[in-house]
Order: sequence, then structure tokens, then C-alpha cells
Amino acid sequence: VRSRYKANISNAFLLTGNIGDYVAGRKYMKDYLVGNFFQEEEGIRMDQIFYYDMYSEAVCVYGKNKGQKMNWDEMIYDMKRVKGSARTAYVLFYPSFILPPGDYLQVEDKKSILSLHAVLNSSQFVNSSDIVVIVTDTAKDINSLFLGNNSKLTVYNIELPDRLDRKGFISSIVNSVRSLNMGISVDEMANLTAGLQLTAIEDILLYGAAEGRVTGRMVMDRKKEVIQKEFGEVIEIFETEGYSLKDFAGQEDIKQY
Repeated sequence: VRSRYKANISNAFLLTGNIGDYVAGRKYMKDYLVGNFFQEEEGIRMDQIFYYDMYSEAVCVYGKNKGQKMNWDEMIYDMKRVKGSARTAYVLFYPSFILPPGDYLQVEDKKSILSLHAVLNSSQFVNSSDIVVIVTDTAKDINSLFLGNNSKLTVYNIELPDRLDRKGFISSIVNSVRSLNMGISVDEMANLTAGLQLTAIEDILLYGAAEGRVTGRMVMDRKKEVIQKEFGEVIEIFETEGYSLKDFAGQEDIKQY
């Protein structure tokens, strides 16, 4: 985001994927964006930040107008307004309330989609120093009419933590929580927790601390609970002990990977 913004390639972004996890340290996406990324030189330092979600109006959370509130139409008008050298960030969380998916839309929904589309594609906004960041689980949460007609919108999918991220996170908790009794190594737990968010890994470790010991069986049982809670019966989980990839037919490319 920072590199594309600094290079004047884009100032409108859609972040999807693993948005409910820790981003930096133990900060959630919203807290990191409004509290760090748009206030520090390592990110993109802005003069003011407006935060909008489905439960509230747009609220200025940083800058000289801190506390100011705007409804959707007022926020759109503010995006159009020439601000001189001042730079404003608009962070929109879970905007499916305003930008609902589907083909059959209410008049107000269409107006919301078209108004934001018009702003993001206007030469005035494109050439400004302002930035819009839309955050939602998946791109399909946003109406295709909006997505398909916004050539200036850059989409980034945030991946789940990889093995090194998981290992570093597990190590930091093991070193800070003295009551943790690890029955498995950090390396082994990093392998067992593949596919989980950092927040889920933290819950497993804290649960283990409460139970008195973290074991491989406990990790797998809790992992199964997390996955079934999110995906229901869509994904079937079974024990792999005693099996190898040779026992399963097909998917040769994936096996090599």
C-alpha cells in the first residue's frame, strides 16, 4: 500500500483475507491502520483520519477535526473537497452494509455505490493526496458493480501467517507467559498450527496454560474446533497418522508441492 501510494500509482485500496488477525505485534487491523500506519513515517503519515463502519457514521479519529462525525453523503462530499496540502485517510470497515453484493439493489444502495465509484475515479481524487482503504473479509462482500468498474482500486489479499510468522509468535508467548508448560517444541507447534490465525494460536496457548500443559493432541483438538466453527461441515478433518500421500489418488501437482 505504502509503495503504490508513494509512487502515485493508486490511492484507493481494498484489503481482504486475514483481516481479523493481529497485524503488527498484537494490534488488530483497525487499531494498526488508524493508530499507527496513518500516523507514523514508516507508514503513510496523514493529517487526519476518518473511520467508518456499518455501526456508526464516519468519525474523525485523528487530526484537528478529531471527534467530527459525518454520514455517508457528508463523507463523500468531504472526499470531493479540495483540501490544499492537507492529507486525509478514509478507512471503511466491512462496507457491505453500504456496498451490498447482489444484482437487486435498493435505490439508496445504488446511490452509495455510484457516489463512491464516482469519487474514486474522479481526476480530483486520483490527483489528491487523500487515500481510501476499504477492509472486508472477501472481495465478494462488495457489489460487483463497484468492483468491476473501479480501475483505480488496488486489491490486496492478506494471507494467513506462514510457518516463520507462527514460530516467532509462539516463541514470544512462550517467553512471556511463565505458566506455560510446553509438552511439544515450538517448531512442532508451528507445524501443527498451519492454517490458523495468530489470534487462534494465542487462544490455544492460553488454554494450555489454564489446563496446565500444551500437548500436540490438545493443539489438534483446539485446531479442529476453530476450523469447524468457521467452515462447519465443508471441511472434513481426520487423523493422518499411519497415512502418506501415496494412499490418496490424484492431485499429483499438489503432492509435489
